Amino acid sequence: MDENRNTTLWLERKRNLSVALILLVLGCQGCLTSGWVDVASIDAAPVTESAVQLSYEWPLPQANSIAPGYVIQISSLDPKLHGTFRVDINSTLKLPHEQSLTTSGLDESSLQDAVRSAYRGFFKSPQEIRVSVASTERLIDVQGLVVKPGQYPVHETTSIDEIIALAGGLNEKDATTKVRYLHISGTSGSGIIRLADYHSGIHALDPHWQGGERLFFQTDAPLFTYASPKDQSVVRIMGQVRAPAEYAVKPGATFFTYLLQAGGPTDRADLANITLIRSDTTSTRARAFNSQNFHDVPPIEPGDTLIVNADVATPAEKSTRVAASIASVLTSLSMLAIAML
Repeated sequence: MDENRNTTLWLERKRNLSVALILLVLGCQGCLTSGWVDVASIDAAPVTESAVQLSYEWPLPQANSIAPGYVIQISSLDPKLHGTFRVDINSTLKLPHEQSLTTSGLDESSLQDAVRSAYRGFFKSPQEIRVSVASTERLIDVQGLVVKPGQYPVHETTSIDEIIALAGGLNEKDATTKVRYLHISGTSGSGIIRLADYHSGIHALDPHWQGGERLFFQTDAPLFTYASPKDQSVVRIMGQVRAPAEYAVKPGATFFTYLLQAGGPTDRADLANITLIRSDTTSTRARAFNSQNFHDVPPIEPGDTLIVNADVATPAEKSTRVAASIASVLTSLSMLAIAML
């Protein structure tokens, strides 16, 4: 165990040193003002199994809180309101008479108060409405290389193998599409699990679903195959989006087109710090742009890869956004196939 930990620390330090050296070279060449950064020197060795770091930590559940997927039983004299209703994956409880309630942070008692308050103008005695939790199943969204992607209700400790079975199994056509990783994103953050480690019995990887997680089963790949000039039929978008994947090229589509196709940004997304990776037959280049500045958003070309970076900038970095953006580009490129965060 100690030997594996030492190896992991050594690999991390090696990557950090590589990024620091690249930053130093680029700074000397004056690349911070050129917009595009030539990253051909980074495109070298493929990412190996041993280089992938576990980066997902199961969040602690909020005691008695209403989670996405919970089934709510409502007792009411109104036949439309009397029945069961499921909280959707975005923590929204949609009820009759066009009422929608956000359940995040609510327990059973406070949800009952919220329902009564919502129907105060509908009934003479809204206090007669009774609310209780009928089922504590959690709702998750399963995407990527599965046969039947979609949303599925699961229990808190439903295994990853059971979830794969619910989704019809893995969609592995041949050795080149062998699924090795599970990318998980949720309101508490995102990370990646190596399936081989999960199947080896590491208890820290046993699931504790909170509800609302979005799962993406994916393969490993050499660095920058995501932006390979050989495949010009797709645009790839990853990072802090709800459904990272590759999407068919659409004529006239902009960055925002693909952002919407990917389910929109997560709560951790920094829309002022987007990385665009572009390859041709001779080189691979990257640039950072601010999607909140219309004039800064570049046209998207077939084969491009877009990374929506996480908002982890310090106040000092935010005051020098140009330098911080380029540093984020290089960090994203070096870690792209490792964490895809």
